[in-house]
Amino acid sequence: MHYLGLDISKNTIDVYSDAGGHLKIDNTMQGIQELLAHLQTNGLNQKNTQICCEATNIYYLLVATTLHQNGYAVSVVNPLAIKGYAKMKLKRIKTDKQDSKLIAEFAEKENPPTWQPNNEASTAIQSLHRRTEQLNGLLVSEKNRKETADEYTKASIEKMIETIEEELEKIRDKIQTIIENDEQLKAKQKILSTIPGVGKNTAQILLSVLVDLDKFRTAKHLISYLGLSPIIRDSGKYKGVQKVSKMGDKTLRKSLYMPARAACTRSKLWRGWFNEQVARGKHPKQVYIMMMCKILRYAYTCLKTQKPFDATMHQKANKIIEVS
Repeated sequence: MHYLGLDISKNTIDVYSDAGGHLKIDNTMQGIQELLAHLQTNGLNQKNTQICCEATNIYYLLVATTLHQNGYAVSVVNPLAIKGYAKMKLKRIKTDKQDSKLIAEFAEKENPPTWQPNNEASTAIQSLHRRTEQLNGLLVSEKNRKETADEYTKASIEKMIETIEEELEKIRDKIQTIIENDEQLKAKQKILSTIPGVGKNTAQILLSVLVDLDKFRTAKHLISYLGLSPIIRDSGKYKGVQKVSKMGDKTLRKSLYMPARAACTRSKLWRGWFNEQVARGKHPKQVYIMMMCKILRYAYTCLKTQKPFDATMHQKANKIIEVS
């Protein structure tokens, strides 16, 4: 088996394999066609080659998707995994060429799972959702500027705020249109909306991940994927310290924070639970993260069973926990 490492940036891709050595190509379709020709020339076919790259922003998508479509097994790993592997190997030289070689070595030693691209609906929803997050960031900045604006700039800022809000509404409508045109997505959104704290917009956010539910074996895998699983440090000065890993999709994790907060402070079902957790000494932000995990577990379970949220089951579960 041959292992191919890809170090991907916005404009270029560095390629390394034991059979073909080092190759540098453009991160374009033309460059990827050069890569496919390079693979065939060096006897690196679909049966004897494992390809690995990092999940660098969206820059990996074109090459990973094209290689997958051409029958190659591709693994897409968290950059932190490669960084940790480099530290373990005490690597002192960091160049694009060396990074591609390190990724190939990582693939050989660790045998990461094969990546599967999202379907078209999932890709569209995720891309549009990320755009809403970008616009929300701009909106917050403009609103902050408005608070200290003078008479010369205030009208311009107000116009910008109005434009951003209009564009946000258009994108949300576009996401909803995609969902409305797909009966399965429409049914899933309806089920998700039965969970307290999950409205139409939050259901859109959850669908951008859960449209391909089968890639998560359990709800724990979903929580881990979004970087909400805890990291336990139980040695030295970190003894007893727990934090979420933050190794998953930052955009989606951030999007679930406000719905979780609203569920804790406004929902009759969970407000008592929230107050109880705070009374036990937990910081409200800790409880919001716990609520994010709850929402994800309920979303996963509801979609897996294709049944709406059942408040009585939640209340029974809480009673069992209190008794134990």
